[in-house]
Amino acid sequence: MGEKHQWSNEEIKCLLETCIEEINSVGKRGLSLHKDSWNKLGRVLKEKFGMDFSQKQLKNAFDNLKAKYIGWMYLKNKTGNIYNSQTNTFSLTNEEWEQFKKGHPKAASLRTSSLPFPDLCAALFDGNAATGNRKCADDLANDMKKALQYLIKGNEGPTVLECSDKLKLVGLDPVDPLFLVAYHIFGVSTGMREAWMALSDLPGVLKGWLAMTAQRNGHARHVNVDDDDEVEAHGTASDREYMNGLRDEIAEQMMQLWND
Repeated sequence: MGEKHQWSNEEIKCLLETCIEEINSVGKRGLSLHKDSWNKLGRVLKEKFGMDFSQKQLKNAFDNLKAKYIGWMYLKNKTGNIYNSQTNTFSLTNEEWEQFKKGHPKAASLRTSSLPFPDLCAALFDGNAATGNRKCADDLANDMKKALQYLIKGNEGPTVLECSDKLKLVGLDPVDPLFLVAYHIFGVSTGMREAWMALSDLPGVLKGWLAMTAQRNGHARHVNVDDDDEVEAHGTASDREYMNGLRDEIAEQMMQLWND
C-alpha cells in the first residue's frame, strides 16, 4: 500500500490506531483526515519505524486499506458459507474471484492476503471511532433506519437492513447528506429497494443511482457525487437542518400510516 512501500503489519496497526486517535480527538475533513492529522501520523511513524512518509504515501495507504475493507465487508456479507473466521479468508471459485476483482479492483489482494486488523479497520472506516457531533449523526441515521423499518413492516421485498448492508459498499460518511438521503429512498417503496438490490455492486454505480434518484425526489441541492469534494467533519448547519428535516418527514409518514 502506498507509493512502492511494502507496509508491515506493525506499520499498518500504527497507522490505523493513530488515525482513530486523531478522529476521536479532532474529527475528520470530509472522508479523510485534517492536514495536521496527516502530519502527526507521519511523525508517529517516523518515531516508531524511522521511515519518512509523504502525505501522498500515507493517504494512498489509508485509501487502499479502506478499499480493501469495503471489499472484505462485501464478501463477508455475501450469502453462503464463504468466510473462515479462523483464518480471516474467503473460499471462492476462480470465476468468483475474477468477478469480485472487476467490482473491487483495489481489494483483489484479498485472494492472497487477508485484511489486517479487521476490528481497527471497522472502527476507522465504519465511523465507530467518532464521538461528539459525529455520534449525533450516527444516532440520527440509526433513528431513521428504525423509523423506516416500522414504515415498511409487513411489506414484501428487500428489507432496510439488506439495503443498508449494500450501502456500506459506497463508503459514504454518515455526515454526508447522501447517506441519509439513501435511507429516505429505501423507505419510499418496495420497488425502490428492489431496484437498489438489483444494481451492480460497483460503488460508483451505486452512488450515481442514489444521486440520480435523490435529484428526481427533490434532494439535489444537498447531494454532491464529486469524489474530490469533501463534506465538513460534522456537516454544515444546512446539512444538519436537512438531516433533521428528513427524520421529521419520516415521522410524519409514520403518523399518517398509523392514522389510516
